[in-house]
Amino acid sequence: VELGAGIEIVDPEVVRESYVGRLVELRKNKGMTETVAREQLEDNVVLGTLMLEQDEVDGLVSGAVHTTANTIRPPLQLIKT
Repeated sequence: VELGAGIEIVDPEVVRESYVGRLVELRKNKGMTETVAREQLEDNVVLGTLMLEQDEVDGLVSGAVHTTANTIRPPLQLIKT
């Protein structure tokens, strides 16, 4: 697979742990713990949404293998716009 210049593929396994603190911070009023955050970050839609919220990616594609609810819920909970 060839990608255009400036396009990077990110391995979720490598970056997942770095988003635990941010997820806890965003959802602390809902009782989010580090353990639950790690569990939720196993879902790549949640991970991608946090990457989007942190302005580290330009977009997120989801829905082919996820329900509409599982695609829409993370942005509504984490980005809220």
